Amino acid sequence: MTRQAIVGMLRNDPHDHVLFKLQLNELEALTKALGYEIVETFTQTSLRTKARYLFRSGKVDELSRVIEDKDIELVVLYNELTSKQKLNLSLAFNCEVIDRYELTLRIFEEMASDKISKLQIELARERKLYPFYQLQAATKYSGLGRQPSWAGTGEFAFHSKLKGIQKRIGKVKREIAVLANDKMRQIRERQKLGTKMICIAGYYNAGKTTLFNLLTGENKLVGDRPFKTLSSKYQRLQSNNGVESPLLIDTIGFVVGLDPVLIKAFELNLMDMKEADLLLFMIGIDDEPDYLFHKLKFGLHLLQEIGVETSRIMIVLNKLDLANDGSREKILSKLGPLMEQYDWTCISAKKREGIDELTNKSLEKLRHLSARKDSVAPPVAPVHEMMTSQSSLEAERSVSSNSSHFDAVNDPHNCVNLEDDNEDEEEDIDKPPTI
Repeated sequence: MTRQAIVGMLRNDPHDHVLFKLQLNELEALTKALGYEIVETFTQTSLRTKARYLFRSGKVDELSRVIEDKDIELVVLYNELTSKQKLNLSLAFNCEVIDRYELTLRIFEEMASDKISKLQIELARERKLYPFYQLQAATKYSGLGRQPSWAGTGEFAFHSKLKGIQKRIGKVKREIAVLANDKMRQIRERQKLGTKMICIAGYYNAGKTTLFNLLTGENKLVGDRPFKTLSSKYQRLQSNNGVESPLLIDTIGFVVGLDPVLIKAFELNLMDMKEADLLLFMIGIDDEPDYLFHKLKFGLHLLQEIGVETSRIMIVLNKLDLANDGSREKILSKLGPLMEQYDWTCISAKKREGIDELTNKSLEKLRHLSARKDSVAPPVAPVHEMMTSQSSLEAERSVSSNSSHFDAVNDPHNCVNLEDDNEDEEEDIDKPPTI
């Protein structure tokens, strides 16, 4: 029997008539990728977010009836939920409630097949859900709305659960730090040998792996399901000029609205993007021009957040075969202002159109970037010192943060009241979701 779900979002910008549709479409596609049938899609518009439920109580009551009548198993919300909102909605709906962050992590978990991906996913999940575990344990062991005391029922189980999570987070972080140190050493060794690296990044289903296979002669698995590539793949670019070819890297895909915190959790993949001599940012043009504009804007902003310089990015518009001359002209006109600072090209990886031009442009840009880099090469810190310092600082912050969380939830002065929340209590939204 097909599992049933409801998806929805709170719109904070009443003047947005395009972006929210793109966000909902992405949310629906990801939910379907997990094997759920979407029974209903809903939105509510409000300039402010309700602290208790995210939505107004009337909407919560309405959805509760729908969930009960249609036997809904899962509610997926585009907005990122606080621990308090997640728990309150779960209790009100009597079913599981997740946000897009957790939804993406679940797909990652299903697609992960190697140790590196699994460790990074586990760390991201535990970091995200730790505050929720605290709140859930507090209400479970001491009664709704009261914090556990040293004499309270379930106190030892409460401490054991949280301490176990803390220890696991620390262990996973140490394992990832070792892997990151090894990977950075490999990257530095390639750089010393003069090996140039081209990283392919962009949206899922944009054709990244198809292009990777075409340029390298590989036969990596290609499919419509999101995030088939979680661990980076490496292979030399095929070349007939007798010169050593650059190393081509196929890495993790993006999705609209992907939380920068989540993408940064995949620090080993980000190393490939940060350290690549050239990054090919791919986007399929098989969509409406307005949607493509927001996709490109979000993707370029995310690369900036990651730390990739504008000069090292080349935009690759793929699926040229799916756009006729008229729609192609509209798309280029719409995307033009965003691409002014970048080199770009159009291709059809499936039809092998524009591949020679892409290859030539990429190699020429590599030569230009290399010449500029050689003229202003900065000193590089030893890999061991750099990674050890970074890992130590991160570990100290983690211990401090986790200790504060643990102490706060046991402090009677910091009680979280789930029942007596004022319906009019609101959290200001500084600005609408940006893309």
